[in-house]
Amino acid sequence: MSALFFVFLLLSVGKFFSYVYHLREGCSKEQFVNPLIIIDIFSMVPLCFTIYLAKRHLSGSKQNRYYILASYITLVLLAVEVLGYSMAGRTTAFAFVAHLLANALYFILIPAVALIILWYLGYSEYGTMVKGILFIPLGLNTLLTILSIQNGWFFSVNTSNEYIRGPFFYLTTGVSYFYYVLILMQLFKMRHVTISPSKLLVVLVYCLPIIATIFQYFYLEDSYITGSIAVTLLLYYLIEQEAKFDFDLPTQARNRIAFERMLASSQQRGQDLAFILFDMNNLKRINDTWGHQEGDYLLSTLADLLNKAFSPEGNVFRIGGDEFCVLLPRAKKSKMRPKMEHFEMLLLETNTKLAHPLDVAWGYAVASNDEGISYDDAFTLADKAMYRHKRLLKESSLF
Repeated sequence: MSALFFVFLLLSVGKFFSYVYHLREGCSKEQFVNPLIIIDIFSMVPLCFTIYLAKRHLSGSKQNRYYILASYITLVLLAVEVLGYSMAGRTTAFAFVAHLLANALYFILIPAVALIILWYLGYSEYGTMVKGILFIPLGLNTLLTILSIQNGWFFSVNTSNEYIRGPFFYLTTGVSYFYYVLILMQLFKMRHVTISPSKLLVVLVYCLPIIATIFQYFYLEDSYITGSIAVTLLLYYLIEQEAKFDFDLPTQARNRIAFERMLASSQQRGQDLAFILFDMNNLKRINDTWGHQEGDYLLSTLADLLNKAFSPEGNVFRIGGDEFCVLLPRAKKSKMRPKMEHFEMLLLETNTKLAHPLDVAWGYAVASNDEGISYDDAFTLADKAMYRHKRLLKESSLF
């Protein structure tokens, strides 16, 4: 997969330098349109593999289907771009019509991809009114694009069948910008991003289409937006797959490997660190009585609860079958009690909605340079505190 991505990247870079070179040599577009078509066709190959692998490896949730849909539409956009390049400069009636329709479809679908990515990032869960409002810019863009075939508001073709920007080209560009700004805002708002070990990395990836649009708007007539969207989808897939090495997929909590990595990183920086250990009681009895599906559901519910209680400061790890650990960097012992009270409150609220309430034992300790408590010592202290709490819960259930 990585090799395919780099092939695509090299082809895209080649496309850019081919364009610049031929412009400097004074060549017309007709003289180097074929290489552009070939490069776009080759660009479809890694995107097709991305779709194939995404359909195999991504879970079948509605959210992931939006990602696959965005990839399909990007594939259509590349095909439309090939059609536009093929028809440009040809003066037959069919070529004029095909070129106009290719441009129209391109202008309609570019913001549609951005909107679908918004849906993928969580906007699909919003209310009907919010989703309706978000469709308004896309609807207006679609209407004005269709009208542009006749009046040239967004685009037109001259008598030589060459693409010409319309006087209101910036409006359709603004619609795409609007959606991509919302995408960036949504990424910053997300409290717990399980798709990537670095939220900043995902934000930078989604900036690529914005940068490409700026580049195209000020410097080039040919489109680099489609290629940038394809690169974005490819990079996102690679990031998402890489993140799976750090996450426990059933619970979406980070796994033991990520736990050890964060400990090593924090220890290298000499950082104080709070260890909060959690153990879900009676998991074996739940699995035996109500089935492993119910046990997995309760583990996932507990992981979600821990994320709500301790994000964004804390990182949640599943370190054993029914054991979780939350690591809080730069935590102070005096601040821990309010955090645990907040967790207990959320636990009570959650249990009112469950058929089989969560029974959770916990304990915490803080590794501190000032107090001479090492990471190993803090983990041991937290583990002992958790088992003391576990005994108390067991004793209280007997009365």
